[in-house]
Amino acid sequence: MSTLTKKLIKYKEDKELLNLFRNAIENEITHLFIGLNHIERDILNARYSSQENQTPEEQLFNHQMEGRNFLYEILPFLNEFNLSIKEVTMYESEIWDDEGNFETTENLYDVRDIVELIRKMDDYLYFVAMVYLQQNANDHRHQMYPISIRVSTVLRQLGIKIPRYAKTIFIAMSFNPQLSEVRKSISDTVIRNGFKPLIIDSKEHTNQIVPEIFYEIENAEFVIADLTDHKNGVYYEAGYAKGIGKEVIFTCHTDDFEKRHFDVAQTNTIVWKNISELSDMLSNRIEAIYINE
Repeated sequence: MSTLTKKLIKYKEDKELLNLFRNAIENEITHLFIGLNHIERDILNARYSSQENQTPEEQLFNHQMEGRNFLYEILPFLNEFNLSIKEVTMYESEIWDDEGNFETTENLYDVRDIVELIRKMDDYLYFVAMVYLQQNANDHRHQMYPISIRVSTVLRQLGIKIPRYAKTIFIAMSFNPQLSEVRKSISDTVIRNGFKPLIIDSKEHTNQIVPEIFYEIENAEFVIADLTDHKNGVYYEAGYAKGIGKEVIFTCHTDDFEKRHFDVAQTNTIVWKNISELSDMLSNRIEAIYINE
């Protein structure tokens, strides 16, 4: 069972939701492929930016090859779902240098072939596979990007909140050495939930510290702010995160809870007595952020 399959297991028995998701995605894919087919038909009918000295068939072939990408781009997806590379149709493409000299031959893949593989999956694995693409093909240069943005649209429409697993979680907390075990507990909990913890003093950087902090908060999935010791920097970082619309999970040791700043007095805060309690409550809160709405 893949990592993502385990993370999304709670959706496995929701047959109605999985069916709604699949139907919505198929509708989006159908419209996408209709557009691609129209372009290809126009090329064959010589209505689409014809080039001199090329037949419509040659133009279509070149257009299709330009729309494909290197096979290695999709290999992580195949590995995640134990799919054999032999199941993917490969298209050989000759690579030439700027001076017109032949360099090598590369194997390319087509988005439509990958979609056909996914269509063979049951509703649950179909859901997991599409979420995987949504999380890992979110760069416009990735050939699966048009599928990715459509999955994001359907997830929003169905009210499904799923974290981008393996993304960074920014942790704001006191650097007090006495809290080293607390720091480790928070980091370990973040990792167990499929994310990467980041505390700014543990990251090597050459930039000024405040812009670096802003950058990391902006790129984090969400922020955890432990108010223990009531450091101004923690409040500052949490406030910046809230200001740009980031989810912030506040935690605080019970001995320091009554001393919290009045600006967060009404904020839902995890009040912990020991590391074990902190870990359990924090894990539950992370999961609660992403339950079905």
